[in-house]
Amino acid sequence: MANAMFPTDFNNSNLIGWLRSGDIPPMPIRLAAGAYAHSSGQCAVTVNSPVSGQVIQSSVCSPAGGLDVNLERRTPLLMITSPDSGALTLSFTSGVRSVGLFAAMLAPVGTDYEATLGIRLQGNNGFDDMPPVAGVTDHVCLPGDFTTAAFLSAGVDADERIDAIRIRIASNGGPVGKLAIGWIYHWMH
Repeated sequence: MANAMFPTDFNNSNLIGWLRSGDIPPMPIRLAAGAYAHSSGQCAVTVNSPVSGQVIQSSVCSPAGGLDVNLERRTPLLMITSPDSGALTLSFTSGVRSVGLFAAMLAPVGTDYEATLGIRLQGNNGFDDMPPVAGVTDHVCLPGDFTTAAFLSAGVDADERIDAIRIRIASNGGPVGKLAIGWIYHWMH
C-alpha cells in the first residue's frame, strides 16, 4: 500500500533531471528507453510519447529564457502543453521504492489547481491514484524560498516497487496551462 511523503523525506535522495550541460532550453525531450538517468546510473526514466495535441519539452525555471513557474530558479523542467488532454506518464527502468516531485502549472499568478500522482506497481497493469494535492501558481522562487507548487509523492513497502507514474493536473480557476515538473526525487531501497 502506498503512502504520501514529505519533501524532507527526500533529503540527499537520488535525482533525475531533464537537461544536460550544454542544452539550451526549451528543447525537445528524448523519448528513448532510459533516456534520463540519475547520477549513479542505478535507475533511469523513460518519458512516454505525448498524446495527440500535446508537445513535451525540456526547459528551465526562469522568468527569462525559460518557464516562469514557482519552482526554484534554474530547476530543470519537463513540461507539457495541453495537460487536460492526457496525463504525463513516466516509466522507470528498474522500480523505485519511493518517488517525489513538484508539479507546477503555468497560468496567471494566484490560480488554484490540483495535481494528482498515479503509481503503477511492478506486476500490475493499472495505476492507483494518490490523493490530489493543492497548488497555487506563482513566479519563480529564489533559492531558499518556499514554493506553493504541489508536491506529489508515494512510498511503498520494501517488497514492492513503483514501475511507472502519471501526473495529472486540473484547475477550477480557469483553463489549465502548461504542466511543468522539476527534479524527480527517488529512493531505490
